[in-house]
Amino acid sequence: MWWVYAILSALFASLTAIFGKLGVANINSNLATGIRTVVILVMIWIIILTRGEAKGINTLSKQNIIFLVVSGIATGLSWLFYFRALQLGNVSQVAPIDKLSVALTIILAMIFLAIARERPNPLKSSDCRSRLKTDDDKSSFKPGPVSRTSNCKVFCSLFSFIVILTSPSRVYLIEFSTK
Repeated sequence: MWWVYAILSALFASLTAIFGKLGVANINSNLATGIRTVVILVMIWIIILTRGEAKGINTLSKQNIIFLVVSGIATGLSWLFYFRALQLGNVSQVAPIDKLSVALTIILAMIFLAIARERPNPLKSSDCRSRLKTDDDKSSFKPGPVSRTSNCKVFCSLFSFIVILTSPSRVYLIEFSTK
């Protein structure tokens, strides 16, 4: 079922680029981002309140709040730069470059999430035992760090993807004129 949401996300992201390009014509891109943000804010809170999901706000930890705020700042900056790029460039040029975020997310996840992941201490016998998978206690199995070979394969695949995506020989989408 997750893939249905992923496809819908991609569909609406593509519509965001098209409607965003039309929306920033002849206005300040920051104003356009502000208007869009208000619409999103109202829409999301209507969904939260009608589904009764606001009660979960009491369960937020300090870590939840910090990372949600930082994520919100990153999202806001992304939108500001995206709308400015749409205002100055063609959708068919801005959208593929914006999608480099997929490759960057994978690279940054390998860096930051690998650092944040709890690694076993080989000097502690309890950590060594917890890495062993037994038939009696499968829940204690903790996988070790990802191998360098695996990281290299992912990095090479991402590099190839970036080269293909940014190649000037690729076919551009039809540009919608806003003038």
